[in-house]
Amino acid sequence: MRNEVAISLYIARIGCTLDSIVQIVSSVLCIKFDDIHIDSRVKDQESLTKKMLLKGVHDIFSIRDIYALRILLNSVEEVYLVSEILLGLFDRAYIANDFVAHPKSTVNGQVFRCIRIIAYINDVPFELQITTKDFHTMNESSHVIYKKERYG
Repeated sequence: MRNEVAISLYIARIGCTLDSIVQIVSSVLCIKFDDIHIDSRVKDQESLTKKMLLKGVHDIFSIRDIYALRILLNSVEEVYLVSEILLGLFDRAYIANDFVAHPKSTVNGQVFRCIRIIAYINDVPFELQITTKDFHTMNESSHVIYKKERYG
């Protein structure tokens, strides 16, 4: 299946836009947290193709980060509070990785720090990354190197 068609199928099955998920998350979190930043993206065609080939999968629903949100906060305490809120917000959600408590070493000797939650709407997965603004700065430089080495 061509990935353009696959992404259309993903959007149809999840039943909402990424912007609507951002609105849901924002409406809940902005009540409790004054200084919060939320970024989002839909995985592009090229990245999706490379990831599916790398993982050896043909089913788009086995890729859990086609929709992805990144939530930036001021403190580690806020990261854990927001994680707990988000775990109760969606049909199903779980912490896939706690890279705050257990930082992930990167190829350039830095560490990657965030909490990754996989959540579901209509049994369709998407990713939420929760981190601090300081961790985000370090994570971004590591991610550029990781993506280049992993996907070319």
